[in-house]
Amino acid sequence: ARHHDHPIHRKNDAVAVDLMNRLTVPTPRGQCQPDRQRMTRYYSALNPGWYDIAGFEPVMERPFSSYLKNRTYQDLTRETLPCCLRAEDRQCTAAGLDHHDPFLDHELVEFMFRVPARLKIRDGVTKQLLRRAMTGILPEATRTRIKKTGWNAPAHKWFGGRTMESLRDRVASQAFRERGLYDSDVVRALLDEHTAIVNSGADRENHMMFLWQLINVDIWLDRVDELETIGRDKAVVVS
Repeated sequence: ARHHDHPIHRKNDAVAVDLMNRLTVPTPRGQCQPDRQRMTRYYSALNPGWYDIAGFEPVMERPFSSYLKNRTYQDLTRETLPCCLRAEDRQCTAAGLDHHDPFLDHELVEFMFRVPARLKIRDGVTKQLLRRAMTGILPEATRTRIKKTGWNAPAHKWFGGRTMESLRDRVASQAFRERGLYDSDVVRALLDEHTAIVNSGADRENHMMFLWQLINVDIWLDRVDELETIGRDKAVVVS
Protein backbone atom coordinates (compact mmCIF):
# COMPACT_ATOMS: atom_id res chain seq x y z
CA ALA A 1 0.00 0.00 0.00
CA ARG A 2 2.84 2.38 0.83
CA HIS A 3 4.60 1.84 -2.48
CA HIS A 4 1.79 1.10 -4.94
CA ASP A 5 -1.50 2.65 -3.81
CA HIS A 6 -3.70 4.08 -6.56
CA PRO A 7 -6.73 6.42 -6.38
CA ILE A 8 -8.87 3.92 -8.32
CA HIS A 9 -7.18 0.54 -7.88
CA ARG A 10 -6.62 0.80 -4.15
CA LYS A 11 -3.97 -1.12 -2.22
CA ASN A 12 -4.75 -1.72 1.46
CA ASP A 13 -5.40 -4.51 3.97
CA ALA A 14 -9.08 -4.85 3.09
CA VAL A 15 -8.36 -5.13 -0.63
CA ALA A 16 -5.63 -7.70 0.01
CA VAL A 17 -7.90 -9.87 2.16
CA ASP A 18 -10.71 -9.66 -0.39
CA LEU A 19 -8.37 -10.68 -3.23
CA MET A 20 -6.95 -13.59 -1.27
CA ASN A 21 -10.45 -14.80 -0.41
CA ARG A 22 -11.57 -14.56 -4.05
CA LEU A 23 -8.46 -15.69 -5.89
CA THR A 24 -7.07 -18.48 -3.70
CA VAL A 25 -8.36 -21.47 -1.80
CA PRO A 26 -6.74 -22.87 1.38
CA THR A 27 -6.69 -26.44 0.05
CA PRO A 28 -5.10 -27.74 -2.02
CA ARG A 29 -2.20 -25.48 -1.15
CA GLY A 30 -1.15 -23.22 -4.00
CA GLN A 31 -4.44 -23.42 -5.88
CA CYS A 32 -5.31 -20.06 -7.47
CA GLN A 33 -8.80 -19.17 -8.61
CA PRO A 34 -9.86 -17.24 -11.74
CA ASP A 35 -10.89 -13.62 -11.23
CA ARG A 36 -14.54 -14.10 -12.12
CA GLN A 37 -15.39 -10.56 -11.11
CA ARG A 38 -13.09 -9.26 -13.84
CA MET A 39 -14.03 -11.98 -16.33
CA THR A 40 -17.79 -11.44 -16.11
CA ARG A 41 -17.84 -7.64 -15.91
CA TYR A 42 -19.03 -7.20 -19.52
CA TYR A 43 -20.85 -10.48 -20.10
CA SER A 44 -24.16 -8.61 -20.36
CA ALA A 45 -22.83 -6.58 -23.32
CA LEU A 46 -22.23 -9.73 -25.37
CA ASN A 47 -24.95 -11.57 -27.21
CA PRO A 48 -25.02 -15.21 -26.01
CA GLY A 49 -26.61 -16.13 -29.34
CA TRP A 50 -23.28 -15.32 -31.01
CA TYR A 51 -21.15 -17.19 -28.50
CA ASP A 52 -22.18 -18.06 -24.97
CA ILE A 53 -19.16 -17.52 -22.74
CA ALA A 54 -21.06 -17.88 -19.47
CA GLY A 55 -20.01 -21.52 -19.24
CA PHE A 56 -16.33 -20.85 -19.95
CA GLU A 57 -14.12 -22.49 -17.34
CA PRO A 58 -10.48 -21.26 -17.40
CA VAL A 59 -7.70 -23.75 -16.85
CA MET A 60 -5.89 -23.03 -13.57
CA GLU A 61 -2.89 -25.34 -13.42
CA ARG A 62 -1.08 -26.06 -10.15
CA PRO A 63 2.41 -27.45 -10.81
CA PHE A 64 3.73 -25.92 -7.55
CA SER A 65 2.66 -25.74 -3.91
CA SER A 66 3.32 -21.97 -3.95
CA TYR A 67 0.52 -19.53 -4.75
CA LEU A 68 3.02 -17.02 -6.13
CA LYS A 69 4.67 -19.55 -8.45
CA ASN A 70 1.34 -20.89 -9.69
CA ARG A 71 0.05 -17.36 -10.34
CA THR A 72 3.27 -16.60 -12.23
CA TYR A 73 2.96 -19.83 -14.19
CA GLN A 74 -0.62 -18.91 -15.11
CA ASP A 75 0.49 -15.49 -16.37
CA LEU A 76 3.32 -17.02 -18.40
CA THR A 77 1.36 -19.83 -20.03
CA ARG A 78 -2.33 -18.86 -20.09
CA GLU A 79 -3.11 -15.21 -19.55
CA THR A 80 -0.76 -12.23 -19.76
CA LEU A 81 2.21 -13.43 -21.78
CA PRO A 82 0.58 -15.35 -24.68
CA CYS A 83 -1.57 -12.43 -25.84
CA CYS A 84 1.30 -9.94 -25.40
CA LEU A 85 3.74 -12.10 -27.40
CA ARG A 86 1.17 -12.66 -30.13
CA ALA A 87 0.61 -8.92 -30.53
CA GLU A 88 4.35 -8.19 -30.34
CA ASP A 89 5.17 -10.81 -32.96
CA ARG A 90 2.50 -9.68 -35.44
CA GLN A 91 3.22 -5.98 -35.04
CA CYS A 92 7.00 -6.36 -35.36
CA THR A 93 6.66 -8.73 -38.32
CA ALA A 94 4.30 -6.32 -40.09
CA ALA A 95 6.88 -3.54 -39.69
CA GLY A 96 9.87 -5.73 -40.60
CA LEU A 97 11.37 -5.44 -37.11
CA ASP A 98 13.24 -8.02 -35.07
CA HIS A 99 12.18 -8.43 -31.46
CA HIS A 100 13.92 -10.16 -28.59
CA ASP A 101 12.77 -11.01 -25.06
CA PRO A 102 15.95 -11.84 -23.11
CA PHE A 103 14.11 -12.45 -19.83
CA LEU A 104 12.23 -15.32 -21.53
CA ASP A 105 15.36 -17.41 -21.98
CA HIS A 106 14.07 -20.82 -20.85
CA GLU A 107 17.03 -21.46 -18.53
CA LEU A 108 16.46 -18.13 -16.78
CA VAL A 109 12.72 -18.85 -16.45
CA GLU A 110 13.41 -22.32 -15.03
CA PHE A 111 15.95 -20.87 -12.61
CA MET A 112 13.52 -18.20 -11.37
CA PHE A 113 10.90 -20.85 -10.60
CA ARG A 114 13.47 -22.43 -8.27
CA VAL A 115 14.20 -19.14 -6.48
CA PRO A 116 12.30 -18.73 -3.18
CA ALA A 117 9.73 -15.95 -2.84
CA ARG A 118 11.80 -14.04 -0.26
CA LEU A 119 14.34 -13.28 -3.00
CA LYS A 120 11.59 -11.92 -5.24
CA ILE A 121 9.46 -9.77 -2.92
CA ARG A 122 10.44 -8.35 0.46
CA ASP A 123 8.91 -5.55 2.53
CA GLY A 124 6.53 -4.75 -0.32
CA VAL A 125 9.38 -4.26 -2.82
CA THR A 126 9.53 -6.49 -5.90
CA LYS A 127 12.42 -7.70 -8.10
CA GLN A 128 14.71 -8.20 -5.09
CA LEU A 129 17.17 -10.55 -6.80
CA LEU A 130 17.37 -8.44 -9.96
CA ARG A 131 17.93 -5.28 -7.91
CA ARG A 132 20.86 -6.92 -6.11
CA ALA A 133 22.33 -8.27 -9.34
CA MET A 134 22.24 -4.81 -10.94
CA THR A 135 24.25 -3.13 -8.18
CA GLY A 136 26.97 -1.07 -9.87
CA ILE A 137 25.44 -1.68 -13.29
CA LEU A 138 22.24 0.37 -13.25
CA PRO A 139 22.13 3.94 -11.91
CA GLU A 140 21.08 3.80 -8.24
CA ALA A 141 18.03 5.96 -8.90
CA THR A 142 16.82 3.33 -11.37
CA ARG A 143 17.92 0.26 -9.41
CA THR A 144 16.18 1.34 -6.22
CA ARG A 145 13.10 2.96 -7.76
CA ILE A 146 9.95 1.52 -6.25
CA LYS A 147 7.16 3.59 -7.74
CA LYS A 148 5.66 1.73 -10.71
CA THR A 149 4.38 4.07 -13.43
CA GLY A 150 1.99 2.71 -16.02
CA TRP A 151 2.10 3.67 -19.69
CA ASN A 152 -1.59 3.45 -20.51
CA ALA A 153 -2.72 5.68 -23.35
CA PRO A 154 -5.37 8.24 -22.27
CA ALA A 155 -8.11 6.29 -24.04
CA HIS A 156 -10.70 7.49 -21.52
CA LYS A 157 -10.26 10.96 -23.02
CA TRP A 158 -10.06 9.71 -26.60
CA PHE A 159 -13.57 8.32 -26.27
CA GLY A 160 -15.11 11.75 -26.05
CA GLY A 161 -16.27 14.53 -28.37
CA ARG A 162 -16.31 13.58 -32.04
CA THR A 163 -14.83 10.13 -31.31
CA MET A 164 -17.68 9.33 -28.95
CA GLU A 165 -20.20 10.61 -31.49
CA SER A 166 -18.64 8.37 -34.13
CA LEU A 167 -18.73 5.41 -31.76
CA ARG A 168 -22.40 6.06 -30.96
CA ASP A 169 -23.16 6.18 -34.69
CA ARG A 170 -21.40 2.85 -35.15
CA VAL A 171 -23.35 1.21 -32.32
CA ALA A 172 -26.62 2.59 -33.75
CA SER A 173 -25.83 1.39 -37.28
CA GLN A 174 -27.76 -1.39 -38.97
CA ALA A 175 -24.55 -3.35 -39.58
CA PHE A 176 -23.66 -3.33 -35.86
CA ARG A 177 -27.15 -4.47 -34.85
CA GLU A 178 -27.45 -7.16 -37.52
CA ARG A 179 -24.02 -8.55 -36.76
CA GLY A 180 -25.40 -9.51 -33.36
CA LEU A 181 -22.12 -9.76 -31.49
CA TYR A 182 -23.09 -7.13 -28.90
CA ASP A 183 -26.31 -6.11 -27.18
CA SER A 184 -26.74 -2.57 -28.54
CA ASP A 185 -28.85 -1.37 -25.59
CA VAL A 186 -26.25 -2.48 -23.03
CA VAL A 187 -23.42 -0.94 -25.07
CA ARG A 188 -25.26 2.39 -25.30
CA ALA A 189 -25.74 2.35 -21.51
CA LEU A 190 -21.99 1.74 -21.08
CA LEU A 191 -21.24 4.66 -23.41
CA ASP A 192 -23.46 6.92 -21.30
CA GLU A 193 -21.85 5.75 -18.08
CA HIS A 194 -18.33 6.15 -19.47
CA THR A 195 -19.09 9.71 -20.59
CA ALA A 196 -20.59 10.60 -17.20
CA ILE A 197 -17.56 9.22 -15.30
CA VAL A 198 -15.01 11.02 -17.47
CA ASN A 199 -16.93 14.31 -17.44
CA SER A 200 -17.27 14.18 -13.66
CA GLY A 201 -13.50 13.99 -13.17
CA ALA A 202 -14.09 11.48 -10.37
CA ASP A 203 -11.52 8.83 -9.48
CA ARG A 204 -13.65 5.96 -10.73
CA GLU A 205 -12.92 3.13 -13.09
CA ASN A 206 -14.38 3.81 -16.54
CA HIS A 207 -15.00 1.59 -19.59
CA MET A 208 -12.15 2.66 -21.85
CA MET A 209 -10.63 -0.83 -22.16
CA PHE A 210 -13.93 -2.41 -23.14
CA LEU A 211 -14.66 0.36 -25.65
CA TRP A 212 -11.17 0.00 -27.14
CA GLN A 213 -11.73 -3.72 -27.64
CA LEU A 214 -15.24 -3.21 -29.01
CA ILE A 215 -14.25 -0.68 -31.66
CA ASN A 216 -11.22 -2.72 -32.79
CA VAL A 217 -13.26 -5.90 -33.12
CA ASP A 218 -16.05 -4.14 -35.01
CA ILE A 219 -13.67 -2.38 -37.42
CA TRP A 220 -11.94 -5.71 -38.04
CA LEU A 221 -15.30 -7.38 -38.76
CA ASP A 222 -16.12 -4.53 -41.17
CA ARG A 223 -12.91 -5.33 -43.03
CA VAL A 224 -13.75 -9.05 -43.11
CA ASP A 225 -17.15 -8.22 -44.60
CA GLU A 226 -15.49 -5.99 -47.24
CA LEU A 227 -13.05 -8.72 -48.24
CA GLU A 228 -15.86 -11.28 -48.50
CA THR A 229 -17.83 -8.89 -50.74
CA ILE A 230 -14.77 -8.30 -52.95
CA GLY A 231 -14.22 -12.05 -53.17
CA ARG A 232 -17.83 -12.69 -54.20
CA ASP A 233 -17.68 -9.90 -56.82
CA LYS A 234 -14.51 -11.37 -58.31
CA ALA A 235 -16.09 -14.81 -58.42
CA VAL A 236 -19.08 -13.42 -60.30
CA VAL A 237 -16.83 -11.68 -62.83
CA VAL A 238 -14.79 -14.84 -63.42
CA SER A 239 -17.87 -17.02 -63.82
